[in-house]
Amino acid sequence: MANKQYFSYKGYTGSIEVSTEDLCLFGKIQMIQDLVMYDGENLEELKLSFESAVDEYLEMCAEENKCPDKPCSGTFNVRMSESMHRKSIHESNILGITLNSFISKCVTNYFEENTLKDSYIFVDKDTFIEQFTHPKSYSTVGSEIDFDYEYSIEPKTFTVSQAIQ
Repeated sequence: MANKQYFSYKGYTGSIEVSTEDLCLFGKIQMIQDLVMYDGENLEELKLSFESAVDEYLEMCAEENKCPDKPCSGTFNVRMSESMHRKSIHESNILGITLNSFISKCVTNYFEENTLKDSYIFVDKDTFIEQFTHPKSYSTVGSEIDFDYEYSIEPKTFTVSQAIQ
């Protein structure tokens, strides 16, 4: 499991930061407009302080009859190459869905089906973890999608085709 560099509580994310000047741990609730900070002597105390800060923030908003900032609105811009943009529009047209729906499905697949996470290869615990490069090309035929991936494992490079059905 990865070493997380943040806390998560009630849908909010909190940073974990170190002040070398004050020799203390501190953080702030991320992705909201309001400034809500917390601190602690150790990670356990910092986590409790973060959770308390979230609870106090939500209580304060309720008392003031104010809507708390949502960490994310659900809307964002995506920047990609022109060719990837064109391929995405083409695929969404073939599937009969909007481009937004297509991109949303791709992101959902990443988190729920781990399709992108599965593209990592464990080579050797003493050397490194190698990753596919992005697909060099793909084509859609019926329900079958063919991807061409290029692996680069030092000192050799080789190509593998994979059919996903």
